[in-house]
Amino acid sequence: ESREMCTNLAYDPFYGRPLGLDFVSAGGLQAREYVEKSGITEKHLAKIVVNSRKNAAKNPYARENKMVSELLDDMRKMPPEQLEMTKTIYNCLADKPETVTPFLVENILENDKNGAEIVWLTEEKANERFNSDEYNSRDFFSQYGL
Repeated sequence: ESREMCTNLAYDPFYGRPLGLDFVSAGGLQAREYVEKSGITEKHLAKIVVNSRKNAAKNPYARENKMVSELLDDMRKMPPEQLEMTKTIYNCLADKPETVTPFLVENILENDKNGAEIVWLTEEKANERFNSDEYNSRDFFSQYGL
């Protein structure tokens, strides 16, 4: 009975809010603990994620969230002019998870408001990137043959 009670209380934002724990961070903590206790690797967990995302893609009500391999396949089919423009946009706006994650984690943990919006790439930052030599010279795609 207590296990069910904890599960039911987990859905109550007023109960869980003071902990700063949501289902995403709770899942991450559980996965980390499982990795340490079971000896599986992050590659094993990555396979689970890939499989879950493939299954989720079959849900007609889910928002579209392409996997990198699907994006690359789509890009390989683009006419050259469209491909270059797409690469320029992604090279300017995209960031690696290890770049964004510390910002998101810090802001999530510091947030104490329900419904707060945490934005990594603001419109101002995006505009600055398009005018920056540093971001215009990045190349995320050559490693994939594009």
